[in-house]
Amino acid sequence: MKFCPECGVKLMSQKFCHECGCNIANYLSDNGASSSFSSNSSSSFNSSSFDSFDFSALQNAASEQLNEQKQKESFYKNAEVNGTVLVKYKGSDENVVIPNGITEIKNSAFYSSKVKSITIPASVTKIEQVSLYCSVVEQFNVDAGNSHFKSIDGVVYSKDGRTLVQFPNGRSGYYDMPNEVEKVCPSSISGCTKLTGINLSNRLTYIIPHMFCGTAFSTIEIPRSVTAIGNNAFEMCTSLSSITIPGNVTVIEDNAFSCCYGLRSVTLSEGVTRMGNYAFFNCNQLMSVTLPSSLNNIGASAFQQCSSLTSITIPRGVQTVRNSAFSYCPSLSSVTIEEGVRVIEAEAFNNQCLKSVKIPQSVQSISNSAFPTSISFYGGGFKMYVPRGRRYGLDTYGREFIDY
Repeated sequence: MKFCPECGVKLMSQKFCHECGCNIANYLSDNGASSSFSSNSSSSFNSSSFDSFDFSALQNAASEQLNEQKQKESFYKNAEVNGTVLVKYKGSDENVVIPNGITEIKNSAFYSSKVKSITIPASVTKIEQVSLYCSVVEQFNVDAGNSHFKSIDGVVYSKDGRTLVQFPNGRSGYYDMPNEVEKVCPSSISGCTKLTGINLSNRLTYIIPHMFCGTAFSTIEIPRSVTAIGNNAFEMCTSLSSITIPGNVTVIEDNAFSCCYGLRSVTLSEGVTRMGNYAFFNCNQLMSVTLPSSLNNIGASAFQQCSSLTSITIPRGVQTVRNSAFSYCPSLSSVTIEEGVRVIEAEAFNNQCLKSVKIPQSVQSISNSAFPTSISFYGGGFKMYVPRGRRYGLDTYGREFIDY
């Protein structure tokens, strides 16, 4: 007999296995021939067949079991676990296999780790918001037996594939989102600083708040299914150079594109009705903006500190130009306000580069600080072309009123 019938290692003697301690005599008859492997075995065994038996499958299974046990021990040694809940992973391993038995992953469990791949077992039923966030993670794997989640190309989705749960934050390049996706979980893609582009599902109806915040997009096509862009959705997308908002999008919420420092061109199609506060705040390379007549609200500070913007036309559908909507835009020298605008609030166009403006008949109220109060330093007063006899209760402060 050359191999142990219990663990498969090569024998050093014919009495006991040096690896597992198996008594070899139990498998041999009095004349040295092998007996059956167990009382349940229906076939007899002899030493010549045993000598030629291939134990590789048994050895591989034993090796896998040993590796699994080592992974489990390493995980619990480096993790904070409360019952069956993973609270925090504190280890330095790049590849983490969460052992079966963990049912929940808490918020920010991997936040400060250096993990590059995470394997989620079948037992996990709940993954909290940003629980899988890690700046360098490149791959997620979900056990096929999990009834709540699955992984597709290293991305975690709900089992039915309709919800994107977590994108690997360290993934680079372009991503093609499966077309069955209808929802994206909060913060599941934001902070993916290496993600250069994404093809969105045409079943997606809402770009949720912070959805693409901080990504490396240079451009993006918004599908016809989307009806609203949430707060801070594209904030700090510093590589984004141009954006066209299709008419199916009716609302652009607060800070949606704020601090997109590389943004040069913005086109809002007919159909967009509302622009939130700080929507394009501090987009300092923005030079071209097209606003549709369907737009009825320009939020406070919507284009504040857009230092490269030289001209703007306020369309007729806008009822109110809010506080500081175009303030601190030092290059803004041409403003056209179309008939239909009714209210212009404080510091809406308070830029010293602006030397004149024509106020349409529809305007009923203008804040005293809505326009420059004096540009004498630049060689003359600010000219306001106003409907005959109207002064809107404004003190002059160097302004020159011209009736038309």
